[in-house]
Amino acid sequence: MTNDAHRIEPGSVLGARAAATGDMASVEHVWSANRGVERNGDRDPAWVLIVDDHVQLADNVVDILVGALGQAVRCSAARTAAEALEQATQQRFEVALIDLHLPDETGLDLASALKGQCPHIQIVIITGDATIESAVQAIDQGAFGYVIKPFHPQQLVETSTRAIERARLLLEREQLRAELEHSERRHRDVIDGVPAFVAALDEDGRIVVWNSQLERVTGFTRSEMLGAMGSSIINRVGMARLPLTGGGHQTVRWTLAAVARMKDEPPITHAL
Repeated sequence: MTNDAHRIEPGSVLGARAAATGDMASVEHVWSANRGVERNGDRDPAWVLIVDDHVQLADNVVDILVGALGQAVRCSAARTAAEALEQATQQRFEVALIDLHLPDETGLDLASALKGQCPHIQIVIITGDATIESAVQAIDQGAFGYVIKPFHPQQLVETSTRAIERARLLLEREQLRAELEHSERRHRDVIDGVPAFVAALDEDGRIVVWNSQLERVTGFTRSEMLGAMGSSIINRVGMARLPLTGGGHQTVRWTLAAVARMKDEPPITHAL
């Protein structure tokens, strides 16, 4: 691929479009207008996979994206679906720009396979013979967007930029969810390690924490108790009766504390 970020081949689809419309000046404007799109900053570059058996067109797509987004983007090209899938096993891509017609399978089939490997990847279908049916099918199969050739460079850059941001948003959400689950597991491990009864109620009085010591003594499992009303078991004054699965009860005295959560969320009442 060429290293000249400002090249548009006169014989390519994009070059033909530019020559026909006299749009070469606006191509330069697209590059300059997008210079600030995360060209710098702390984020790692976004990886974009271009899948098209027309090498010259793929080269031009790379030139436009790198010219517009600079160091914020890294591009890799594949000529076939098989090659694209192989690359996806070695590199995490945020976006894949896929030609609808490939030598070994359809672009939609490849899109589904890539989604299976990288759930957060955003697919943009590129084709020169679009129909309403193919566009609807692409969107139904989870494609982020649909670009019709010959396309304007600005359209390509804007669609790719939105797709990158969408992919990063999904990835960040997944990372936050994983961190939250890890934090909850650590919190549960700490609570389970306390040699005392530990429970907690939400703002509606339902049980949201039931530690292993309570499971062992009462016989009621965590899964049985979570979501159950706990106001009759945990109270603020005097002694309380803790029911047992075998019948009867154990008398306990709880020490209560309201623990704040996220901003604007009501506190959880912890009982020890």
